[in-house]
This record gives sequence, structure tokens and C-alpha cells, in this order.
Amino acid sequence: MQEGMARDVVCAELQQRCTEDIALLACLAEAHAPPKRFPISDQEAGVRPPFYMLSLRDEYHLTGTLAFLSSIRDNPDRITAVCTQESITGITVLVAANATTSSDSTYLNSVKVGFDEIFSILRNASTSKWPATII
Repeated sequence: MQEGMARDVVCAELQQRCTEDIALLACLAEAHAPPKRFPISDQEAGVRPPFYMLSLRDEYHLTGTLAFLSSIRDNPDRITAVCTQESITGITVLVAANATTSSDSTYLNSVKVGFDEIFSILRNASTSKWPATII
């Protein structure tokens, strides 16, 4: 009989806690800023610096592709985020990953090595005197 009462007490405490959490979330939901629309096309963005080589749409697709390629493991503990920044000197690629331990830096290093190889191939292809053949 005491076991049943203990279970009822735990359930009541859990229900009270859930009620408080729901009330808190309702308060937070009222306090957030409304969503904003950010431009994705060159026309919506206005004037871009003259050194930009990529359109915003191309930069968007490049970032999405790099984000896909950076997901080198099928593991929810290894989720990456990618950001690209175009400047006068070129494009900077920033990669971040969630980490469950301090030894996870090897994961980011693997992504960096892979990106370096990809960009090296692209750099060599763009400076080659032989035209590329698309099949």
C-alpha cells in the first residue's frame, strides 16, 4: 500500500512540475521577437561591395553544400553548422560542431582536412591551362 502512495506522490509532483514548466513556456512565448524576413536575392539585399564574386543565391547554395559535406558521420553528437564570408581576399568558411567531450576536436579537424582537399582540387582546376570536360 505504501508503494502505491509513493507512486501517487511522485506522479503528483511530476504533474505539478509539468504545469509550472508549461506556464513558464507560455510566458516565454509571449516575450519573443516576431520572425523577420532576411533577404536572399541580390535585388532585395541592395548594393553589395564590388569585390563580391558570388551572388547571394550562389553563396547560399555553397553554404548549404558545405554544410551537407561537413556531416561526415551519421551521429547526432556530431552536428555541424557552416557559415561562409566573402571578402576581398576570398571566401572564409567557418565550421562549428557540437561537442560532448573535449576530444571531439578531431571531428572538426577531419572536416577541415576534407574541405582543404576539395578546395585544393577546385583551385587547381580553376588555374589549369587545360579546359575541363563535362561528361
